[in-house]
Amino acid sequence: MTNLGWLFYIGMFLTLSIYHFMVYLGRKEEKSNLYYSFIGLTSILWLFSRTLIYLFTDSTLIIGFFSSISIFFVALNIALFAKYIFRQKQIKTIYILLAFTILFFIPIIIATIILALEKNIVLSNIIVIIPSTLLGIILGIYGTYLFLKTKQYKEKWKIFIYISIIIYVTFYMSFPVFVLFSINETIQALVSTTGVLIMLLMTAYLLTKNFNKEHNDLIQLKNTLEKKVEERTKQLRNIYEQKTNFFINLTHETKTPLTLISNYLDKDIKLRGRSNEINIVKHNIDKLKKDMINYLDLEKLERGLIFYNHDQAINLSMILKKKIPLFKEIAEKKRISIVKNIEENLYIKMDPFAIDRVINNLLDNAIKYSKENGKIHVTLSAEKQKVHLTVNDSGIGISRDQQNNIFKSFYQISHEKRNIQGIGMGLNIVKNIMREVKGTINVKSESNAGTTFGLTFDRYALTKKEKARQSHSVSKPFDSVIKIDFKPEVYKKDRKNIFLVEDNPVMASFLQDNLYHDYNVFLAGNGRAALEKLSDIAKPNLIISDIMMDEMNGYEFYDNLMQDKTYSAIPFIFLTAVSSDMEKINALQRGAVDYICKPFDIDELLHKIHSLLRIQESQKKRQLEKISADFSKVLYNEFESNEETSAFAIMCNDYRINKKEQQIIKLLLKGLEYKEISRRLDFTINMVKKRIHTIYRKLGIQNKIELVNRFKT
Repeated sequence: MTNLGWLFYIGMFLTLSIYHFMVYLGRKEEKSNLYYSFIGLTSILWLFSRTLIYLFTDSTLIIGFFSSISIFFVALNIALFAKYIFRQKQIKTIYILLAFTILFFIPIIIATIILALEKNIVLSNIIVIIPSTLLGIILGIYGTYLFLKTKQYKEKWKIFIYISIIIYVTFYMSFPVFVLFSINETIQALVSTTGVLIMLLMTAYLLTKNFNKEHNDLIQLKNTLEKKVEERTKQLRNIYEQKTNFFINLTHETKTPLTLISNYLDKDIKLRGRSNEINIVKHNIDKLKKDMINYLDLEKLERGLIFYNHDQAINLSMILKKKIPLFKEIAEKKRISIVKNIEENLYIKMDPFAIDRVINNLLDNAIKYSKENGKIHVTLSAEKQKVHLTVNDSGIGISRDQQNNIFKSFYQISHEKRNIQGIGMGLNIVKNIMREVKGTINVKSESNAGTTFGLTFDRYALTKKEKARQSHSVSKPFDSVIKIDFKPEVYKKDRKNIFLVEDNPVMASFLQDNLYHDYNVFLAGNGRAALEKLSDIAKPNLIISDIMMDEMNGYEFYDNLMQDKTYSAIPFIFLTAVSSDMEKINALQRGAVDYICKPFDIDELLHKIHSLLRIQESQKKRQLEKISADFSKVLYNEFESNEETSAFAIMCNDYRINKKEQQIIKLLLKGLEYKEISRRLDFTINMVKKRIHTIYRKLGIQNKIELVNRFKT
């Protein structure tokens, strides 16, 4: 064959090797492609050693050594390839390397030395061929056995790979025959090369086919998953819409009874006047109405149901002047001052009810989140064709990582529970309204450094014929500040002490009112304040705590309390709005005696408190009675005389009998059986038997009779 023909073979091997090596780089977990590329590359070396090497040297020693080494690597890589393809984990790679080293590599070295020293080509060929042929037969037989045993034939593509390897081995086994019979080296190379090429082509086809099958399976799986995801998304969307519609309908249905309750309550207030209790009821009904209206309007805005008419020219300056005095009344309850700086006659096009709502939300938040004695600045100004409204407060502020989320629906300013916190709809409504009028809203804030909301509107210039509405009615804002007058904390010796830890002042006041006439009631606003207050009040007989509180929640408070032995035995009740079963289990596993969910029946709570304190008192009496009885027994030597005790103690000391064993001996001397001793000492019967066996061994006796005689003497 011409050199061009051998170059064709080399090109084929090289192309296949490079292709599968590139596949391996894309899928490194699939090492079969790596071993395949090694087979092709080492085959090129072997082919070179049998053909083109003659262009560079005619040394029999060099040619023979190079040929043998290249065959060694071809065979080794085929063995590793087969091990990996057929997943034969029981064949360790190290064993394959050892077998090839002993039966192939070492004979090559020996044969090369003989060829160099003796110039005996036949002997050197025999030394290489016989062990390597033996290795091929062993691997072929053992590989076939494992192939059948592990049922690799169940995968058709592996059957064809197995056949391709057998073809190669068959061609390979013909090589030593050709050598022994001195067949032309070109024919030797051609036959061996054809065997490798057939194996490589068959294997390449099968690997590629299997790879394509996996690829098609993945595409099919992807399409199936996409379809399932799409169907599931559609189902979830329908479920969400159903739930949303349910809540909308529920809210609509609740608005009617709430309206009736609110109006009848207002009517009753006019007839009978106000009281602290009525004020609390009125405040909470108004809050419910506000939240329901916000929820309904938020849903309408998100669905694109526009219900505001923004094609109206309004005097924003005048509206602000009407609104601010209404909020000043609320702010004064927290001693907060509102400072205004309003430029006159600034007009915008917007529904007056919409701007009324925006102002309500911003000022309500400013008052709600400002501390007492704070200050709120409201500024309205114009710059070219823009109108700027800013509301700045000196409140708790908003951290930078939360500022991007505050305009999302139902997002609360703090993930830590605060008693001043709403349910997170107001700012989202403001954002939607501002989008409708093509305005902007932004926020600048830092934690504990106040917050500034900035709104920008397009300024509107009235034409000569046009008149803006001057008589805008403004709504009365929701009073988010309610003053609670707590009763003084009084201690009376003849009463039990109850410690209430609740961050909602209205709830804390309600609980205090209901417990005040029967118990000494002490209050704290969160877990941290409660821990600090414990040292200043009488030791509580019962603690009732909320869970979700700022600074330190109820769980943290409980865990800290249980670390102090002074308070670890106090009964603890969680009273919370968190109603999940997991939370309840969590609280009871911690050691709480009860977990009561809001809303709750106050009579039920009072009866539970009474029962717990009565049980506590009964346990204390029983404990005192037991202590008294035990003390009497000691005084009157009920168990045994001082003389007997002294003799018993001396004997036990002599025989090194410990206290537990002494207890068992005393019970044995009283005639008690193993079962009764086990019950009294809270031991298992096996433990009692082991202890008695130890006692007998120490005393050098065999049975109970000898024990009685020993201690009587």
